[in-house]
Amino acid sequence: LNRLQEYLESNLSNSKLKAETVAEAMAMSKSTLNRKLKVLLNISINDYVKQFRLQRAMVLLSAGNNVTEVSYQVGFETAS
Repeated sequence: LNRLQEYLESNLSNSKLKAETVAEAMAMSKSTLNRKLKVLLNISINDYVKQFRLQRAMVLLSAGNNVTEVSYQVGFETAS
């Protein structure tokens, strides 16, 4: 999980980040990554990425950052 979190942190602003790309960076197939996350956290890779982005956004917003800036910083294409 540490490698996954480090990868997501370094690619957080990439709005085009896909499960396949993350799996490739973890040196496994998308289905293997999904299976491992399902066992460990009971969540899919897509949901994990969304959750990770939302948690980072919460931290940045709590620090007083602008909503629009934060949405782009964490990889959402629009602020809505």
